[in-house]
Amino acid sequence: MPPIERARRLSRSLQARFRIDLFSALVEREFERRLADAILEAEREAYRRGREEAQAGLAAGAVSPSPRPEAAVRPDGPPMTM
Repeated sequence: MPPIERARRLSRSLQARFRIDLFSALVEREFERRLADAILEAEREAYRRGREEAQAGLAAGAVSPSPRPEAAVRPDGPPMTM
């Protein structure tokens, strides 16, 4: 879902939850635009951090981000993987 649609849904939820009245359609559109900008910026930052962490892991010699097979075994039971 595009950030503007998520912003609209979030705006409606916030208005209902906290009984916010934005007084005009113009104010509401501006609020939604700012929410969409914040959502988009947060997504970009999360992507950037994830990419940096992945590159740092590769540079440190990590072979795969997947867990070790022995980590999926419970101490007193069968493996948790199929």
